[in-house]
Amino acid sequence: MSYDEPYECSFGCDRKIRIYFSHPDPLRECQEKKRIINALMGIRGVKIFDPLEAHKKYFDTPMEKWPYRQIVSEDRKAIGASDILVAWLPKAVFDFPRFYPKGTIFELAYAHEIDKPRFVLTDDEMVMLHPWIRTYATNIFAHPTILAEHIRTAYAEKKETSE
Repeated sequence: MSYDEPYECSFGCDRKIRIYFSHPDPLRECQEKKRIINALMGIRGVKIFDPLEAHKKYFDTPMEKWPYRQIVSEDRKAIGASDILVAWLPKAVFDFPRFYPKGTIFELAYAHEIDKPRFVLTDDEMVMLHPWIRTYATNIFAHPTILAEHIRTAYAEKKETSE
């Protein structure tokens, strides 16, 4: 996955709703992430861009040597090209301050700044009630299938009827 074609669908499909899927780095390989991706991919007309997949090329390099400005610029470009930002903020990540979802929070704020629809997916009640999250999120969801159903009915179906 590259930033040149951030919404290239690897499933050989013609998708139309572009989702920027923001999530904390330590969770890039976990089962719950796969379950969320599967729920979102169940929506007809969806392409998902995972910025951490685009950053894979840096994972073997110490973080202090990453091209920070280029990464942020490319992420901002991909968020701008998306229709929706989904920010996954699971409770488990907040138990480990080292893995606090710093990038995810900034991506959510940037999407708010450019007025993209922003959906937070979390199982953490404190995240759901946090005044900044409630202000910056368009909607907050506790379950990926409910989030996917919301996107399907509010966005995918509208886009189909307008074409």
